[in-house]
Amino acid sequence: MILTRQEAKDYSNEPRPDLNYVEDGIYPASFIKCTEEQGQYGPQIKWLFTLDEVNKIKIFVSLFTSTSWAPGNKLDGLLVSLGIDTTNNFDLATFNTDMIKGGTKILLMVSKKKSQKGKVYLKVDKYLPYSPNARGAEPLMFPQEHMIMPEPQQQQQVQQPQLRVNYPINNQPNGMYQQFQQQPYTTPNMTPAPNVGQRVTNPGNQQGFVNTTPVKKVDFKDFNSNL
Repeated sequence: MILTRQEAKDYSNEPRPDLNYVEDGIYPASFIKCTEEQGQYGPQIKWLFTLDEVNKIKIFVSLFTSTSWAPGNKLDGLLVSLGIDTTNNFDLATFNTDMIKGGTKILLMVSKKKSQKGKVYLKVDKYLPYSPNARGAEPLMFPQEHMIMPEPQQQQQVQQPQLRVNYPINNQPNGMYQQFQQQPYTTPNMTPAPNVGQRVTNPGNQQGFVNTTPVKKVDFKDFNSNL
C-alpha cells in the first residue's frame, strides 16, 4: 500500500468543540488523510476524518486498521466504504491512497469514550458507504455555545547565556586556568586623588609615599623684573 505523505495542519490555536455535546449515532464524514504509524503490535494505518457539520466546525475522528488486507477484514470494509472496488484483482501492494480523493464521504457510527486521563474522544464503531438518503446522512448540528477556546500561550522568557572566560592562574603550569563568570557591569565609585592641586613627589620610589608640599605659584611680575 502506497501512502502519500501529507503535511498535518495545526488546529491547536482554533476553537474546538466540547465532545460531550456530540450525541452517539451515525454521521456523514469526510476523508482527510491516512498515515502509517507504529502501534503496540506493529505498523498500522491511521485514518483521519471530520464529521460533516452545518457550520463547518472541525470535529475530528480517527480509526486504525492493520496494514494487511484480506477480503472481508477491517481494512477491506473501510476501503469499500470509501468507494474502492476490492473485488477485481485488487493488489494492496500497488494501491495508492491518492485513489481516495480528499473530501470523499462516508457514514461513521461514533460513540463517546473517555481516555485514562479523562479526555473525551469519539470512537468509530462502524463505517458504511455514504448515501444521501441513508439514515444519519444529515450533517451534524453542533451547538456553537459549547466551543472550547484555545488557552492563551505564555511567552517564554529567553535567558541570555552568561559569558565565561578562562584566565591563567599565576605561578601554575601551562594549561591550568581559573574560570571567572561575567558579572553585570556597574559604574565604579570614583574617589578624588589625594591633595588635589599640590605637587606629589615620590623620592626613592617609596610605595605609598605622598608629599603634601604646596606647589609654589610664580608671579609673572617678579619673573619680568628679574630679566
